[in-house]
Amino acid sequence: SGDALETLWRLSGDSLETLWRRSGDALETAPETAPATIFDY
Repeated sequence: SGDALETLWRLSGDSLETLWRRSGDALETAPETAPATIFDY
């Protein structure tokens, strides 16, 4: 279960980092459409 937890932790960290980077890019490029861009996977 330790491995599974570590994998989950790493996956959630990656997705959070990706979300953070995407939101940053969206805010830089088009502030008015940022919310839609963030949630448009």
